[in-house]
Amino acid sequence: GRIASLVTEQKIGATLGEFRDNGGFILGICNGFQILTQLGLLPPGSLVENASGRFQCQWVRLKNLAPTNPYLAHLPEEFEFPIAHAEGRFVTKEAAEAAAYVENGAAALTYLDEVNGSFADIAGLQDESGRVFGLMPHPERFLHRRDHYDPDWKGAGDDESRGAGYYFFRSLHQSISQSN
Repeated sequence: GRIASLVTEQKIGATLGEFRDNGGFILGICNGFQILTQLGLLPPGSLVENASGRFQCQWVRLKNLAPTNPYLAHLPEEFEFPIAHAEGRFVTKEAAEAAAYVENGAAALTYLDEVNGSFADIAGLQDESGRVFGLMPHPERFLHRRDHYDPDWKGAGDDESRGAGYYFFRSLHQSISQSN
């Protein structure tokens, strides 16, 4: 993440800020989340080695703290996404800073269970506009019901064949369509 962010900052860092300032949407998933924090496009923090000290690949339960966020508008209050990371623990200089992110709305997603040692169980952050969004879980890995680990899982919304990731990207599509 650090090397990629240095290259990104050098080549397109200013352009990303201009894109955001002109109404653009910026999404960072997993390493992309790391890059967005390091570029200063999201509230200050770092993504470091999981508290377990190992790579974690599992399904996690999430809480949607920002139901009007452009990425989360079609998702329920609680849902699941898979994670797959070794350095996915979100930390700030002081734990109270992360807790403040939950209070002030910068934390858009939290883990419902302790997963990797993230301060305040933060799984995803948004900037003040909500258009810049970073998260460690992988919505792209749960687009369809068949992607879920439980063959008896019944669906995430108005279409039982769809996974929560579909609704994540549907939210984004609708937000972009409405902004044009």
